[in-house]
Amino acid sequence: MKIGVLPPGDPGVFRSLLLEEAARALTAGVPLTALAATEGDVAVGALAGYLEDDWFRIQSLYVAPQYRRGGAGRQLLTALETVLPDRCAGLVVRFTVTQEEHEELCAFLTAMGFADETEGEQNLYMTTLSRLAELPFFGKGRSDARLRSFATLDALTLRIVSRRAMLDGAPLPEGGLASPGVERDISTALVRNGTLLAYAVFDRSCLHRLTLAALFEEEGSGDIPLLLRESFVRARELYPPEEEIVFQAIDDNVLKLIREFVPEAKIVSRAYRKGEERHGTI
Repeated sequence: MKIGVLPPGDPGVFRSLLLEEAARALTAGVPLTALAATEGDVAVGALAGYLEDDWFRIQSLYVAPQYRRGGAGRQLLTALETVLPDRCAGLVVRFTVTQEEHEELCAFLTAMGFADETEGEQNLYMTTLSRLAELPFFGKGRSDARLRSFATLDALTLRIVSRRAMLDGAPLPEGGLASPGVERDISTALVRNGTLLAYAVFDRSCLHRLTLAALFEEEGSGDIPLLLRESFVRARELYPPEEEIVFQAIDDNVLKLIREFVPEAKIVSRAYRKGEERHGTI
């Protein structure tokens, strides 16, 4: 097994062993540290990442399935640790578990001395519409005529409310409430006397799945559960039972909501960290 450095430019045969974002960055000449593992003339694995806030963030780490458990991943990490600058505090890996092989990566990182810091992160949780339908709360029907889908609100109203929300520091999806990426049919608003008082906004910003992108209510109003129930009722009318939904625990309030109303949602984001006391150079 041989470990070498991938120079800036087209990664060639190693492109399939890199996440697309890492391959694009390397091709564009973005300063990345990229290493490659070969067995004879065969491309076996690749690692790429960059220094961020004195920690090296591993952006891409992959070994071809037929070469796993042969030491390629271990050698890539060992080689990386020898070239990190002295000021580097250690290694960080963040990824989303969407395939079985990602679970293998969790076990590998643990074996390599990484600490699982997932609980300390703003985690992503995932569930499906069929699982939500099994929960008593979401199985109930609609209960408030003031709840309206974004599809029934005109664009001007959404832009005005979006600007007001931004000035008030309320959470907003990227591009605001009137963004083309918003799933207007299931995003839900609470309207009282012609004023938008609360909303639950869904888009596909995470993993191309339905994603709870923004959630807002007047302080202490208790309207969020009604908004979510309405949104999920609409989603079940529009999408198949196996449709996946992603929640991001962006703060303690959202995390509390997830644990209370979506307790069976599975954490799909992972975070691992390994601190090093010393580094050398090749």
